[in-house]
Amino acid sequence: MVTRYTQSEKILSALSYFSVFFAPVIFPVVVWILADKPVSTHAKKSLLFHLLPYILIVISSVILGTTGSVTNQFLYVILMI
Repeated sequence: MVTRYTQSEKILSALSYFSVFFAPVIFPVVVWILADKPVSTHAKKSLLFHLLPYILIVISSVILGTTGSVTNQFLYVILMI
């Protein structure tokens, strides 16, 4: 089954993904809450893609911090970048 999107649905879906440049968390959340089903699905996916790097940074810093394998602070900063 082929789903046809209107022009406004296409624009809102695209803006949800491109909002990483101007409002990476706020815009997808607002679109997710206010929009209908196809657009809200894209907003939810874009929110996940925007938050995933931050979640991975926190997880990797916890792993690196608890293992004690990185003793040089400069090397730790390079790994985080």
